[in-house]
Amino acid sequence: MNQWEIPTPEVPAVPEVAPKKEVSIEPVNDDDIILSTVAANERLLAGYRLVQSTSQEALLNDNIKFKDKKQASEALIDSLKGEVAVLGIDLSQQFLLDIAKIIKEEVKDEEILQKLGERLVALGRLYNARLTSQV
Repeated sequence: MNQWEIPTPEVPAVPEVAPKKEVSIEPVNDDDIILSTVAANERLLAGYRLVQSTSQEALLNDNIKFKDKKQASEALIDSLKGEVAVLGIDLSQQFLLDIAKIIKEEVKDEEILQKLGERLVALGRLYNARLTSQV
């Protein structure tokens, strides 16, 4: 080796990489998501109605002190507000789902469908946030 030659470093052998496996992502079934959301909202409504029933019984009970009746009336009001919010969210969700179905039938470009879907989700979240803040 003469003085001007640059020694070449030994490069370790590149280990063989196993070929990538195809990962199949199961498509999300919108109906499953909707059914689970509906079921969750029904359980939430059942809880609100249980609080309402208990609160009403407490308000009608003559043996309960005024302080406890005041708490019962506050619980009743809060549960009614919660019920209104859940029902409003259900309505807005159903409205947006109906719009999405119409759009899906009419628009065939996947990229445009994706963008419209994202906008509808954002619109639903905005509407639900406004609805719950008003109640």
